[in-house]
Amino acid sequence: MTELPPRILALDWGTKRVGVAVSDPFGEVALPLDVLPGDREDELVRRLRKICDDKDIARIIVGLPVNMDGTHGPSARAAKGFAERVARWTGLPVETTDERLTSSDADGRLAETGMKWQDRKKRVDQVAASLILAEWLAKHRPEKPGAAGVPGKSVDEGEGGG
Repeated sequence: MTELPPRILALDWGTKRVGVAVSDPFGEVALPLDVLPGDREDELVRRLRKICDDKDIARIIVGLPVNMDGTHGPSARAAKGFAERVARWTGLPVETTDERLTSSDADGRLAETGMKWQDRKKRVDQVAASLILAEWLAKHRPEKPGAAGVPGKSVDEGEGGG
């Protein structure tokens, strides 16, 4: 039996709510998972540890709210502090990644489904976390030799090409 790769967890941090998403067992798809309380750190720590144990998490990605001009303001500094605390709580590697506009993108996607604002508000953070994770997974997907779309490689350059 082949062993599945460890999973990746993504967090869309906020002072009131923390959106959570997890990669599928093959590390290819980001799945919205939950919304945790951001204003109760003891509860947040307990639930994050449980998710990490239950889902066999190997790495955590925290969305970094970078300003549109690329600078790091107070929110980005707070998110970095949160990422450092998550690393201490879980003992796992934690990294931050640019999450500009993911919450508004998530809200727009939910609105397109016809979902009412009250219902979207309950789910937008976990959808934003899944967008953060999907982008991270796309950037870190291993390149397959000869795969179409890989810079500098063509499908014809595979083995036995002729």
